[in-house]
Amino acid sequence: MLPLGAIDQLDKYRRSFVWSGTDHASGVAWDKVTQPREQGGLGIRNIVVQNQCLLMKLLYRLYHPAGSAWALWTRTKINLATLEGPLKGPHWTALRALLPAYQSITMSEVGDGTAIDFWDDTWLPGGALSDMFSALHSHADARHFSVRHAMTVGVGNTLVPRLSTLARVEISILEDLLSIIQLISEPDRRLSPFSASSNKLKTSSLYRALSTNGT
Repeated sequence: MLPLGAIDQLDKYRRSFVWSGTDHASGVAWDKVTQPREQGGLGIRNIVVQNQCLLMKLLYRLYHPAGSAWALWTRTKINLATLEGPLKGPHWTALRALLPAYQSITMSEVGDGTAIDFWDDTWLPGGALSDMFSALHSHADARHFSVRHAMTVGVGNTLVPRLSTLARVEISILEDLLSIIQLISEPDRRLSPFSASSNKLKTSSLYRALSTNGT
């Protein structure tokens, strides 16, 4: 992510250029100017949102490596379900911080289950399990782990010992859903309405979605 100080300075120059053509401008409702035209703005790009969209292209490439040497190397260093691993620094901190946003625009088809977060990815009908079974999720012993881990050790073994009444009901329903899941040797697949036929993330469409007021 670009530092906030750098974004503020860039926006200062952009405000001045758009509004007065000089090196200084004041009284500009920049949050309004950067809204889409259909919402009354001028459609000037919001640098923060644009920055997030471009970083999510890296996340998309990580899960769809094709011939990317960077993605193929990185996949050997991290846990694809959680992005946890030995890689450090502000770049990786930013990518990990964007993982929830990336999960919200993707759905996963289960293969070997190693690249899907059990609770927070959408891989069963109905959405993320953390939302579908919120009471049970509150009893999770670990926040993040893969579908393969849950299927291997049993979902009951990923929870604290004592469950509430509602959590016991939810685990019964969840175990019925999991009973029809079969892991295979093929890798997991991630799908997104923002992916192009060339298997790339369409950041222009994603930017419009993130810039629109509402859900």
